[in-house]
Amino acid sequence: KIGAGLQKLVEKAKVTAALEKVKAAHEAEHKTELTARLDAAVTAGDLTASDKASVLKAFDAGVLQGGPGPR
Repeated sequence: KIGAGLQKLVEKAKVTAALEKVKAAHEAEHKTELTARLDAAVTAGDLTASDKASVLKAFDAGVLQGGPGPR
């Protein structure tokens, strides 16, 4: 019984680690895409560099939907 319980715990830890890795990759891709859009808006004069920094700060804090937020 102890062996089977330990096996399940190890399997759960592996799945959790894999999901966290996928989540981190998705968040990084999302931030890269957001940064590109913000760069375009700054270049077009629609936003300032300070505006861009504020949006990215909000993304990192999880204020924007899809941002990493607190861990």
